[in-house]
Amino acid sequence: PKICAWQWALGVIAYQFLYGKPPFNAETPLQIFENILNFNISWDHPEDPISFQALDFIKCLLQPNPEVPTNSYFASKG
Repeated sequence: PKICAWQWALGVIAYQFLYGKPPFNAETPLQIFENILNFNISWDHPEDPISFQALDFIKCLLQPNPEVPTNSYFASKG
């Protein structure tokens, strides 16, 4: 399955809803762009723990290589 723009956008929005900040946040626009290109996301937020299911959902939506499913649900739908 190929990733669609809405899947990526939904992953970004879900991350922001759950953590209260954008997933690729940085101090400058250039750093944000580099974070996006390098898939540099901080998944460890001990002050804001989320469920395994929510984390898995976001990671599946933000998958940098959509040709390789990381979730059994998405893998079975291919």
